[in-house]
Amino acid sequence: MKEKRDHYFGRLYACKALIQSPIMLRDENLAVFQQTLDVVYGLGREVVWLREECGHVVCEFLKSLDSNNPQTTTPFVVACLDRLVANGMAKTPEGITTWLIVRTSF
Repeated sequence: MKEKRDHYFGRLYACKALIQSPIMLRDENLAVFQQTLDVVYGLGREVVWLREECGHVVCEFLKSLDSNNPQTTTPFVVACLDRLVANGMAKTPEGITTWLIVRTSF
């Protein structure tokens, strides 16, 4: 059981490292970003005890974006919301938090 738990955390923190990388914020990396979000949201959906941390990863990413530069950030904000809905996480507490951050910041 501990190995499985470590595996889940490893996947989540690998995704977190990718999402926080400045290289990820290039237009040519949008598809990779969406795939990474699918992994994060998928973990949150499948592993209930990890859901809060998965939501936190996305929320911290959104908070780190520059709202004064919409040309660069808008595709990534939209991707976060699209993948949130597509993965069935929009009506969870983490999904609502994500919506609120987007609403107040962008």
